[in-house]
Amino acid sequence: MDTKRFKQKENRDNFKESLRFKLAHLKPYDIVMTADDNALNFALDQQNDLLKGLPIIFFGVNNVDKALEQNDNEMVTGVVEDVSMADTISLMLKLHPQTKKMVALVDASPSGQADLKRFYDLEGNFKDVKFEDICLADMSFDQFKQRLREIGDDTAVLLLSAYHDNQGKSLQFHDSLDLIARNLNRPLYHLWHHGLGEGVLGGKLVSHFDQGQSAALMALKVLKGTPLRDISVSSQSPNRYYFDHRQLQRFRLDEAGLPPDSVVLFKPESFLHKNIMMVLWLLFLFISLVTIVIVLVFNALQRRRSEEKLRESEGRFRSTFEQAAVGILHLDLKGEFLRVNRRFCDMLGYSRDEFRLLSLRDISHPEDMKTSEQMRVDLLSGKADKMSTEKRYIRKDGSMMWGHLTLSLRLDEQGLPVHFIGVIEDIGERKAAEEEKEKLEDKLLQSQKMEALGTLAGGVAHDFNNLLAAILGYSELALDSVKEGEDCAEDLEQLIKSAERGRELVRQILTFSRKMQVELQPLDLNKEVKRVSEILKHALPKMIEIKIKLDPDLQAIAADQTQIEQVLLNLGSNAADAMPQGGTLRIETSNVVLDEQYCRRHAEVSPGPYVLLEVADTGSGMDENTLVQIFDPFFTTKDVGKGTGLGLSTVFGIIKEHGGAISCMSEIGQGTVFKMFLPVCGEQNGQGLEMGKDSHEAANGGATILFVDDEQALREIAAIHLMRAGYKVITADSGELALEMYKAGAKDIDLVILDLSMPGLGGIFCLKEILTFDSAATVLVTSGYSEDTQRKDVLAMGAKEYLPKPNGKTQLLSAVRAVLNK
Repeated sequence: MDTKRFKQKENRDNFKESLRFKLAHLKPYDIVMTADDNALNFALDQQNDLLKGLPIIFFGVNNVDKALEQNDNEMVTGVVEDVSMADTISLMLKLHPQTKKMVALVDASPSGQADLKRFYDLEGNFKDVKFEDICLADMSFDQFKQRLREIGDDTAVLLLSAYHDNQGKSLQFHDSLDLIARNLNRPLYHLWHHGLGEGVLGGKLVSHFDQGQSAALMALKVLKGTPLRDISVSSQSPNRYYFDHRQLQRFRLDEAGLPPDSVVLFKPESFLHKNIMMVLWLLFLFISLVTIVIVLVFNALQRRRSEEKLRESEGRFRSTFEQAAVGILHLDLKGEFLRVNRRFCDMLGYSRDEFRLLSLRDISHPEDMKTSEQMRVDLLSGKADKMSTEKRYIRKDGSMMWGHLTLSLRLDEQGLPVHFIGVIEDIGERKAAEEEKEKLEDKLLQSQKMEALGTLAGGVAHDFNNLLAAILGYSELALDSVKEGEDCAEDLEQLIKSAERGRELVRQILTFSRKMQVELQPLDLNKEVKRVSEILKHALPKMIEIKIKLDPDLQAIAADQTQIEQVLLNLGSNAADAMPQGGTLRIETSNVVLDEQYCRRHAEVSPGPYVLLEVADTGSGMDENTLVQIFDPFFTTKDVGKGTGLGLSTVFGIIKEHGGAISCMSEIGQGTVFKMFLPVCGEQNGQGLEMGKDSHEAANGGATILFVDDEQALREIAAIHLMRAGYKVITADSGELALEMYKAGAKDIDLVILDLSMPGLGGIFCLKEILTFDSAATVLVTSGYSEDTQRKDVLAMGAKEYLPKPNGKTQLLSAVRAVLNK
């Protein structure tokens, strides 16, 4: 049916009857599809009669309003056909940015005039461009051609319709396009796809193909069971950007500037497309000949193809083999090298030719050879398909490399072993990191062990100090009670000397545990080395030579002179024991700076300047098992009865207490070297109580003293010493009782001597309570657990002084006199 060309009613009626006959006698239709407005109108007229019950899908409908009304019709849907004039004008301005005028070519036809109205309605959207038209209603075709020739380079041209002039002359669509193309020197844009190929450059065009395709997709949905009422009318015309390749070339427009979804038509055909029949004929002949050849030489060709595949496979393998980031090797069944890649050569430093003369045994570390051999045996016996291990390899230069080996066995088609394939990864960096981690963990464990032993030593020392204090106290009391020259007096003096030696042993234990109060003062280490070396010269055997090398610009250190002397004497004595046949003891000093890398391995020190004290001997040395234990308390390599095992642990504790680090290097028969790093001197932090040694007089005779200690013997001894010195003494065996007594008679108590380590309320809390009750209270703190931070804490809380245990009569009376004098 084409009612645009055949408008007679008779034609319409004949079509209707023909359709009725088909619907009645032939296979029923499933869908009715209409093209253009007239067809839709016919279908809608027959919807309740001839086409009753049939779904109707339309496309190519220009009457947008009527098409959209079908959304309310459950049996009708379709695709609207509408021009994309605004998008086409935007495209024209984008491709021709110099445009100042937009000209529409139009005639007096109703559709042309309707499009012209829409054209001028869009003028407000493009303010920088002037809109004009060239209308055939006002001129003849000859005048129209002249106007086209006059259009300048600043003008863009859009064809709406140009079929009828004012002289009554009409042209077919193709003739009209030919006239325009021959007289227009500017690109021509259009709104309809059928203008392409006739001189139109392009635009966003209405395509009958796109219209039909969109409607066909709707029909497929209906045929698959989707109800028509669920498919809405497509209100957006499926227009696309189309362009003529020839016109783009003519006006030198780059396809890269076109919209991304553009379709470019009329590109030059390739030789294949132009001569397709000839190519197909030649191809047929060629295939026939090839078929004959294949039949004749099939076996040879198959063999050739197999060989080619093999070469390709070998090429891929060779590329992978040579470019791999790991070492790859092939070994024969005896473990000798067949092939190695470049990476494995680089790993071990051998060339390929050298590897052909070697076996896996030649490059394996002796201790790991058994593992490699067992892997080879297990693979050959079929116990495993693949095995892995970490082992050491010997490089050509003799150095060692850690590698991770994965070994597998290649079999032939019959399942017989052919050769071994090994993959080796260099894990040297990881192994080094693991070893470094183990060393750090060992050092941490050693530090924790020393800390735990130090805590134990401090606790033992506290109780031992109390016992020594009682021995000293009673001995001094007894000594005061006898006459000079009697045998008892001499025995008591020996008892006191023994107790004092016990006190020195406790001092060593506390030094090891780093709980001994140190007197840090600026110290010239060079002078101390010179002084101690003179002592050692007289103390050590004559066949031991002492050499000292001192840095003349050595910086001062903050140190306790007595403890540094103890370090040098202990190390010197140990060195002499290691050189029974004589040798050299070397002592050196120098300035060093410890960097962050060293301090990461020795967490006990911080980066900065240090003084290095190095003590070395040429003695018998130590093995690794001995070396890791030398700083452990009570560990000794000396014979029974010849060493306490506290010498080096005391040295360790002193260096740590000074904020330094100590290390030891030794080998059997090569001697031993101790390196000690001591921080350079900063702010002076000397501390301590200056006490007299012989005076027993009391500066404040008659002062009342409250003595608090849970040990009865210490209370009794202290009370006797203090009362003999002229003081009034009251005692308490607990913090609770002391606090109660002080609150009851604070105005009569001149001094409180308070032990910190007591059960119950405890000394710290008792001190706080006394000072809270009386901020002016005078308190002397004493403790057998002499920890430097504890001294600082109690002094900061308000105690006047700190007196460590054990202490004799002289130290006690001197401390009391000093505090009361303050």
